[in-house]
Amino acid sequence: LLIMLGTIGCAMNYESRLQFLKQYEGIPIVLIGSEMEGYSNIIFDNRTGLREEVEHMIVKHGATRIGFVSGPVTNGDAMERLQVYKDLLMEHHLPVLEERIVYGNFSEYSQEVVADLLDRNPDLQAIVFANDQMAIGGYTVMKERGIRIGADILVGGFDDADCCLKLIPNLTTVKADAVELGYQAVLDALQCIENPQQQIHSTVASTLLCRKSCGCQGFEFQDIAQYTDIDIEKADTAEQIAEVLNSY
Repeated sequence: LLIMLGTIGCAMNYESRLQFLKQYEGIPIVLIGSEMEGYSNIIFDNRTGLREEVEHMIVKHGATRIGFVSGPVTNGDAMERLQVYKDLLMEHHLPVLEERIVYGNFSEYSQEVVADLLDRNPDLQAIVFANDQMAIGGYTVMKERGIRIGADILVGGFDDADCCLKLIPNLTTVKADAVELGYQAVLDALQCIENPQQQIHSTVASTLLCRKSCGCQGFEFQDIAQYTDIDIEKADTAEQIAEVLNSY
């Protein structure tokens, strides 16, 4: 069984989740996107990409008053991402203020919590959303209030969902590949079937993708160096240029 426990058990406490899993005792289980003691799992690396995103807003764009829209307190990913936000603020000697943190439900229907965050903090310079779906609700609220995203306030998300390129301006986010998560989960499940006593704990990497919602102006030539060994300015054949673009 491949079980997305964080999704179907979003509002359940630890004991309720444990009882839910126990009804499948004897069947190999791999948890997708969450961790429970005694069970194999595969999770996103919530830390690396989100650290890059928060630090990017602080260092590149000079934001010091940053709000955070978290997921539910019962969700492990949400709490880990919230902790990354707090850690980065402390590392840069910025205050961690509870009034700058709100808790959504990981869906696009997050207008109410975003409105509350803005009402309590009209001087925010940036908002980081714990996933891209909640950023959709955030865009709605900010546009209703005439707040220019990427200019008046910087915005970042997490997941690199399809909506990121449909939002205007395009959403800066953390790429965490759900396809890779599912693919690796199947491979891990096969190992669990072959060796039921083995526990497997896998991680899928995450990385920052800068777009216009954080104040960046889109593609810059110097950014391409991290994706390919080819110097874009020296690429003079169709094949070299195609390779650079495919790598990017």
